Amino acid sequence: MRGNPAAGKDWTKGISLFFLALLIGFQGSMGTEEVLAESGKRPARAPTAIRASSDGNPFGVMLPRKHAEVARQLGVRFYRPNAVFVDQWNGKSGECELAHAQGLDLVLTIRNDGGRKPTSPPKDLDRFRRVVAEILAACRPVLLVVENEENSEALFYTGTPEEYHRELSAACAAAHERGIPCTNGGLVSNLVLFLLAEDLEMRGQKDEAGRVMDEGLGKKALEKLGKGKIHGTALLRTERAHQQLTKGRALLAGYRDAGADYVNFHWYVPRPEWMAQAVAYLTRVTGLPALTNEMGRQLSEDPAEVRALMKQVLDLKLPLAVWFSIDVPGFGGARALVAEDGALRANGRAFKEFLAERFERPGQSAEP
Repeated sequence: MRGNPAAGKDWTKGISLFFLALLIGFQGSMGTEEVLAESGKRPARAPTAIRASSDGNPFGVMLPRKHAEVARQLGVRFYRPNAVFVDQWNGKSGECELAHAQGLDLVLTIRNDGGRKPTSPPKDLDRFRRVVAEILAACRPVLLVVENEENSEALFYTGTPEEYHRELSAACAAAHERGIPCTNGGLVSNLVLFLLAEDLEMRGQKDEAGRVMDEGLGKKALEKLGKGKIHGTALLRTERAHQQLTKGRALLAGYRDAGADYVNFHWYVPRPEWMAQAVAYLTRVTGLPALTNEMGRQLSEDPAEVRALMKQVLDLKLPLAVWFSIDVPGFGGARALVAEDGALRANGRAFKEFLAERFERPGQSAEP
């Protein structure tokens, strides 16, 4: 090039910045993996890991508080109590104390506010971080989970992905100061299916992607998406799916930079092979190991499904898998392992037997 060499460098730099802006602008239409690969942005901080257990038991459970004592009988290592709300913190949590009394390791979800309505992002992040630190000191969890199903604006979180990432960063900073790993709140099971199906289609596996949508989603979700008239990968082009996919990609793209040590997903699908594919996808696009603080079955108490999913957890070497054991008849139809009177159902007996066959005793952390 003739003329001033410095001017040529400036011109080249300007073109590079222009194309970087295009990359950012088109992020919503690109897969998360491509965005991360193009940006090359990876933090240098070494992740904080969940403490190793003496027997390798990765399983936990979430139960109604009146049945909390059943957790120990089931043979789990981890216990997930109800969420602790930052704006309501009064210095103690009875459910956390109950879990510790059973010798269980605590997987703690915090939410900024809400309760019977979705959480709003914290306005004062410094104060939020201080209160989170107080909660961690009192509850002593082995893992901090920040919010619940942060992609669900209707049920759990009203903030944008950017607002969530700022909250996640503040909470993870408080956790890391105490040597506690942290993770996101857990992407909704159906969104994980959307993301998996989209990824499969992009990789030329359209038929499999269609099966994920048609067979993985429940009847209610299919009716909401396609009104009974749209099927397969065409469901990914519906407005509702597009909104969730865009939000899901944006959330995934920021977890690691916000300080998360794991990518957390929820799973209610009785297809172990799709769980394996979902874990591979989530790990690939975030660069983080995967875990689930909520898995289970909806509208089913089939013992075979329980055993198959639990085996897949072990095959995938997930460090944590918490079974959601609360009946939710009005939404989703989740089925508990325990009946109203505290007796184990057929699925609960299968869960307990699976653990007893593989672990000599309930898993305990290697450190006090």
